[in-house]
Amino acid sequence: MNSKWKKLLAIGAVCTILLAQAPVSQGPQASNAAAWKMTGIGTAGSADTGVVTIQGIGSGTAVPVSISGTVSIAGVPTTSSANAFAIAHAATAAAANVKASAGNLYGMVLGNSNSAGCWVQIFNTAGTPTAGTSVVDAYFVQAGVTVTIPPGLAALEHFSAGIGFAGATTDSGATTTGCTTGLSTTFYYQ
Repeated sequence: MNSKWKKLLAIGAVCTILLAQAPVSQGPQASNAAAWKMTGIGTAGSADTGVVTIQGIGSGTAVPVSISGTVSIAGVPTTSSANAFAIAHAATAAAANVKASAGNLYGMVLGNSNSAGCWVQIFNTAGTPTAGTSVVDAYFVQAGVTVTIPPGLAALEHFSAGIGFAGATTDSGATTTGCTTGLSTTFYYQ
């Protein structure tokens, strides 16, 4: 293998630049390396043109690159609802349904303006849950405190039937007196 190809392969491994096979008249046999075709470089969401410099090919001069079509890059902000969490907010933690079908809970903000600590119980249900019955998980919120569990890349939990919640005085109890009107809940789910 000649030294130009060894350098190009090393650069390709580091930069993840992909070369498409060009016709012989434009490929490695061409007298002008700037005629080589390249793919894998562009700007998210649009066609673009740019310049890439590859050392060890020809004289090391800039090689014009033309991109056509749409290039998608993960992690780029978008306005698509398919890429955002649904949000459910309630100014009370009276038993309620968040999602009536299977889904994932990604994060939440739980505020407690009551004079006593309260629990937010989470349920796997497509309907309105009953506090203390079949609690899957529970989060304690001290009086006068807001607990924030920000959404992350991985879900906190998966619910096969749906997502429900209720406020209560214990993590798995049915008593809700004093722990409904002063709770504020926001759930981030899909």
